[in-house]
Amino acid sequence: MTQEWIGLGRSMSTLVLLGALLAGCASGVPGGPGSAASDVPASSQGASQSSTSSGEDKKAVAGNTTKFDGLEPYVTLEGKDKFGHYHTMVTKLTYALRGNALERVEYDEDDAPDVRAEGVFNNDVEGEGALQCSERGAAYNQATMWYPYTGLLVHGGSLTGVIQTGGAPRATVVMDQRSEVGELWVKRETTPFVFAGCVGPHAVQRGHRTRSGFVQAGDRLSVQVPGQRKPLQVRLPREPQVYAALEYANGLAALAPARIVLVTIDVPRKRLVLQYQVSFPVNTSLTSATLLETLTAEELADRGDRSPQAHESFKRANRAISTHLAQCMPATSPVNDVCLQPNAALTKHLTLLGD
Repeated sequence: MTQEWIGLGRSMSTLVLLGALLAGCASGVPGGPGSAASDVPASSQGASQSSTSSGEDKKAVAGNTTKFDGLEPYVTLEGKDKFGHYHTMVTKLTYALRGNALERVEYDEDDAPDVRAEGVFNNDVEGEGALQCSERGAAYNQATMWYPYTGLLVHGGSLTGVIQTGGAPRATVVMDQRSEVGELWVKRETTPFVFAGCVGPHAVQRGHRTRSGFVQAGDRLSVQVPGQRKPLQVRLPREPQVYAALEYANGLAALAPARIVLVTIDVPRKRLVLQYQVSFPVNTSLTSATLLETLTAEELADRGDRSPQAHESFKRANRAISTHLAQCMPATSPVNDVCLQPNAALTKHLTLLGD
């Protein structure tokens, strides 16, 4: 199986740049801001869905990257498989574990903090090499273009449960089958989606995944650490929200949240990494696409040096985007995300907010 990894975020209209302005991360591939808005990648012929039942060779082919304005990079993949012909955008956010609190770690290759951000792969990784554990985890997990649930991997401890914001447990299952090359899946399933058993450079022998759907912001992961009486409590951050912003040739826009498809916790390194994924069909009318982040409360406060009117506009736009994203139901395949269909009402609303 092969994937073509392509930088897709190019120059964008005023409408989509509203979201980029909010997130502080208008993006572009090398040579980006001056690129033509119609410069969407040509179709590739590679298959893109990895599964132990496929019987096909598993490969990951890397290409260009774009960045959150110098923070975590993201990549855009394109492929064909049983679901159809589609793109997938992938990024990672890294957090330092400060007791039971989290501290965002920005992507900066020139810096050397005590906790380093885990980047995405931007070099070719083929065959079984895609399953090897590295400082960026395993390329296999990034190259799998569609996951219908969240993988949960821990190094230096054992996951004992996931609790939702309201206090109800989120159902998980143990990935109890491991291949010789490190693939993890649920043994009793006939067509499982496979994860590479890697937490950064560390191989793990087993893991968990959600029984269905994805973990959500505010979920609390309980991890039992050897030698410690009380389990480590890791609450997934409520903000920022990572989302895809698409624009079509008719000027309409679409926004949809990226879902957390992989959570890795490295207890000795005190590091949490969240891998996000969002997919949409290849469409000749699509003129631009990028990944953005909503503003956090702290970032909104930092913009207080602007005029009161401008500051209030930022808050309203950020609130409108967050509200829209919260209403989006998870897609059931990589080609049926309803929120990534051109949306006239959303386009009008965001345009009015930008005026």
